[in-house]
Amino acid sequence: MADETEMINNTQGYIVESEQPGYHETKIYNNTRDNIWDTLAILLATEDFSDIKKLYSRLIVLVERSASIWHEIEKTYEYKRSQLKVEFGDSNKNFMKQFKEFSNKLKKCLNFVEGDFDKSEYTDYEGNITDKDYREYTEAKNKSAYIKNVANKTITEFDKLWGESAASLGMGPALRTREEGEIFFRDRKKAPNSVYRRRF
Repeated sequence: MADETEMINNTQGYIVESEQPGYHETKIYNNTRDNIWDTLAILLATEDFSDIKKLYSRLIVLVERSASIWHEIEKTYEYKRSQLKVEFGDSNKNFMKQFKEFSNKLKKCLNFVEGDFDKSEYTDYEGNITDKDYREYTEAKNKSAYIKNVANKTITEFDKLWGESAASLGMGPALRTREEGEIFFRDRKKAPNSVYRRRF
């Protein structure tokens, strides 16, 4: 059985009881993030260009799945805020939009490699390149290295956003202090008098 968690806010004077994140958290949230890094690691170690493109396409699917996951997280927090009539977490995020931007960036690179794009979108009327990403693609002598570089850079930035998003909602690693035999989980983004108390 999952551990019981109480969220206590001394100012608002309410207690919300829930279970620790279980199957959904472990199998979907964490596994998707791990799968992204595992896929990237295999991609970076792969030499066959066809396999590189397949792995790259898998990264796109995983990043889009992440956008869907974070959309669900965002809606869950909106629901909690409306039910509790209290502000916690970051209410100004648009997780799906932010995560989708990384998916679109990866797709853009793949379109360049496969020639599936309108060149006029990235050049002016004289044929001069106006798009930074397209310029990098045309200047790349090794297309495999180009794809790997884009994948590595994009996923690193993507994971940074994931971590910042998790922290903004109190889903990141907690700071622990012992008090009267209990462990308190302090949320760095909350007011100092807001704590998570977990009973073991």
